[in-house]
Amino acid sequence: MKKIRRNGFLVLMIMMSLLVFSGCSPEKIEDYVLTSEEVADRNDVPTYNVTLADKYLKLEKTNNAEHLIPVGLLHMVFPGLFDDHQLLSVLEESSYLKKEALTNAGNLNLNIDGQIIELSSVEAPEPSDLTTADVHSGEIIGHVFLVNQEYPIDAEYISSLTPLSSRFVNNYHNGMQFDKEALEMLEEMGKDFYSQTGRVFINISTYRSYEHQERLFTNRVQRYRSQLGLSFEDAYKKASEVNAIPGTSEHQTGLAIDFTTQELLRQNRPLTEIFSDTIDGQWLTDNAHEYGFILRYPKDKTEITKIIYEPWHFRYVGKPHSQIIKEYDLTLEEYMEKLDTETYLEYDSQRVHYVDPEAWFIDLVQYPKDQLKVESDNRGGLIVTKY
Repeated sequence: MKKIRRNGFLVLMIMMSLLVFSGCSPEKIEDYVLTSEEVADRNDVPTYNVTLADKYLKLEKTNNAEHLIPVGLLHMVFPGLFDDHQLLSVLEESSYLKKEALTNAGNLNLNIDGQIIELSSVEAPEPSDLTTADVHSGEIIGHVFLVNQEYPIDAEYISSLTPLSSRFVNNYHNGMQFDKEALEMLEEMGKDFYSQTGRVFINISTYRSYEHQERLFTNRVQRYRSQLGLSFEDAYKKASEVNAIPGTSEHQTGLAIDFTTQELLRQNRPLTEIFSDTIDGQWLTDNAHEYGFILRYPKDKTEITKIIYEPWHFRYVGKPHSQIIKEYDLTLEEYMEKLDTETYLEYDSQRVHYVDPEAWFIDLVQYPKDQLKVESDNRGGLIVTKY
């Protein structure tokens, strides 16, 4: 099977051209299309493993059931390739294409319903030359994963922490730590904030261990019980709206940061909704997404996040996720749901796809690693960003 690469980078091993029966015209593409509902009713669809190689992402078949190619995969591998030809219009309303519709053609042209698209080809390294590492082992990777009451993280979760030291961010406490990549972007953001306002950020909280969060939450529950006379159940529920339940705190990831200002510190009100009206709060709301950060708990989305409005709490998810979330006015929960239902989300030519490893069907696909980033979503799936 030949391998093809578009623009010298995108490599795909795929079979081309419609089947031709003896004495008959090529079958219509519609004959090889299955909808999501039809796929859901079948018991013989295959499953695939997802592995990350040194240079390529590849999906490998693990059984011998019927071969189906997700339409979303075609869009991901060949972004814009079919736009002028409108050849995938019938597939837009469907989810899967039977692989029998594509057979090996020596000229590597794609023949769909009589129309041909030419694709350039170049040889790619053999899979045996690539060192693979399992990214579907359950370990959380990346920065965009969801953490909340429905999708907690283990007490043993360990982030890639580094001491938070910056000319443009003053720490309220000693010994504060932050995720390494997030810190690099925080430094860049703080530098721009300083150049525009002459001010520096005040960091009041970053990484907190599971044990630390457990102490904070337990103390909050006890306080509500003693001061408000609430039952344990009511105190627990009320506390969960203010302090994250242990295992559901973004601070445990090393990706969350709580900001305050010198003015609020002098008023002994470091974490207050008034922060949204400060120079720091307004600047962060308007600009943080350009550095990979999002306002994690917006004012009008408390029913979704299950957390009160926290204008001081920002979470690093990386770009382009932060930019898409800002553009569509989403919470991280809503972002995940939107990824589930869309073929892809796009920002400035960067495309983000949700991959369910149990639902993507193709023998072997390879992409240049330097154009892709694969991350966990903490829900059992993967988020693939094509740059």
